[in-house]
Amino acid sequence: MANTRDEIGEQSTIDALVTDTLESFEENGITTLPAYGLARKKGLKSVKLPNLTSVSSYAFGYCENLETVDLPVAAGTSATYGFRNCAKLREVKLGGNGGQIHANTFNSCSKLELLQLQSNTKLTLANANAFNGTPIGNNRGGVFVPTALVDTYKADSMWKKYRICDISKYPVWLNEISDSWATIVTNPDYATDYHIGDVKPISINGTQYLAEIVAFNKDVKTGGGTAGITWLLFDIMQNHAMNSQSSTVGGWEASGMRSWINSDILPNLDIKDHIVEVSKISDTYENGAVVHNGQTTHDKLWIPSAQEIFGGSNYETEGVAYSDRFTAEGNRIKYLSGSASGWWLRSASSSAGFWYVSSGGNAYDGYASNSSGVVLGFCTN
Repeated sequence: MANTRDEIGEQSTIDALVTDTLESFEENGITTLPAYGLARKKGLKSVKLPNLTSVSSYAFGYCENLETVDLPVAAGTSATYGFRNCAKLREVKLGGNGGQIHANTFNSCSKLELLQLQSNTKLTLANANAFNGTPIGNNRGGVFVPTALVDTYKADSMWKKYRICDISKYPVWLNEISDSWATIVTNPDYATDYHIGDVKPISINGTQYLAEIVAFNKDVKTGGGTAGITWLLFDIMQNHAMNSQSSTVGGWEASGMRSWINSDILPNLDIKDHIVEVSKISDTYENGAVVHNGQTTHDKLWIPSAQEIFGGSNYETEGVAYSDRFTAEGNRIKYLSGSASGWWLRSASSSAGFWYVSSGGNAYDGYASNSSGVVLGFCTN
């Protein structure tokens, strides 16, 4: 059932029009939506308000069946928690000319994966919590902007935490590189032709995984110079223990994980002839204390260090950090069989364990004998 009108009056009129059985609501006459104006409307699945100019707090909050929203203005003009807890909201289109995404606008919209920002001027993202609890916040969805603004959004300190996509490619938010691996590794313009977050399939023992670009020109090759592209698996390959015992003696270099990767995984990687060996720095644990930068290894396949994923000064103080890709807890979350899960890092945290990334994207230390996720890394060019 749909409803259209040219004019609308007070909140009481909205309540009369939008009953619990109304599924589609389109109104040409609404210019201002008050606080809680359409909140808790249980039947609503889609809303289109072509002439809306401002939205207030919780305007669409707790609409448990709302799936799509089409508005001509940025929802965050004054809309703190504007769409909070719209548990089925998957797609939002926002037009207008500029504006702001406000604090917690899409907080806990657990299915929000597609956001179109159609304005020809960049919107302001006022609060880092705007996409908390959403697939977009976990890099499982895209923010689509006009082609001319893609680089502008990607350069913005707030927006660059999310996957910024060209609106002409909507709704494809994960960009798969069409070039062959042979072309990728010989392409002199790799840093302009490809982008952080682009993916390319690889095969291990006949099983396909996606590898994602996380850095350009950062990792140092064993023979000197820097590797052109650094890749990590987009998601967890499988679970595996770091060691058979809860011990970090010998660090990453002597770990069962490294031995398994080199003996069982590398020989069965379809692109093994295209990857280059790089130097990897890892924290070790010796004589009752963590030794920062305790060892350097030379690896073709590896798992990341704590410094590479989290940066800062709490882990390795030398080596690289993939800070262009991993900027917040949400975009460190990786999945195994459809569920967010923890994944190992190669940095020793104690005599018994190594650091790992939790299912919520935070750093924790775990016993080395525990089985946790494996996210492989490698370099090309």
